[in-house]
Amino acid sequence: MKASAAISIFFAAIMVIMAVPPPAHAGEIIEVRNNSDTDTFVLSDLIVKGKNGEKSTVLKLGDASDDTTLAPRKSVTFDVGFDIVSYFISRTGSTGEHETNVFDVTFPGFIKVGMVENADLGPAVFAAMDFNFPAADPLASDSVTQIIDGLSPLLPGWFFGTSVDFDAFNIGNPFTGNVRFLSDDISVAVLPQPATLLLLIGGGLALIILKITARQGPRTELNLPHLIT
Repeated sequence: MKASAAISIFFAAIMVIMAVPPPAHAGEIIEVRNNSDTDTFVLSDLIVKGKNGEKSTVLKLGDASDDTTLAPRKSVTFDVGFDIVSYFISRTGSTGEHETNVFDVTFPGFIKVGMVENADLGPAVFAAMDFNFPAADPLASDSVTQIIDGLSPLLPGWFFGTSVDFDAFNIGNPFTGNVRFLSDDISVAVLPQPATLLLLIGGGLALIILKITARQGPRTELNLPHLIT
């Protein structure tokens, strides 16, 4: 097959894909995964914010009726209908619900999300993870570390505070004291819709074909013995 013909066919296929109308919700998907081999956890709250100010309460605050139980090595996905830039997530443990705010979501894959509690038995402590840095992985479960003015040198990209604003999507009042990590077995990914992913893959394949033909110089035939009979 001529190289020019192969490229023409490929790009024709890409144009067909692009012509297909996107689904009603063409935003992004958030997937939560339980990495533990033995422990089950309850996902209790999930609120997401979009890059254009959209907001969606996927799992309601203070309402156990929509809590989601994740068995070991299982995951759950939610299609929120817009591009996600930050989210609040919480799990319910023996000492109640524990909230973490993850923002500036740019990492193209699963990230570990940790929840904490006040190890000094004072006011509740909330964690925020900033992926402009990106934020460090959470410490191992039951680890205790000191926080000064909301920060720790062991945890770049993290902030710890005693107040939470679900409307403004931030955590305030810098905490000073000790926090205990409650889990390190939660991973979260923000994923593109399948249609978007297909276009990205198609574009990558197009670049690969162009590189192959450029390297071949004056040759006009593609050597594809496994595809052409």
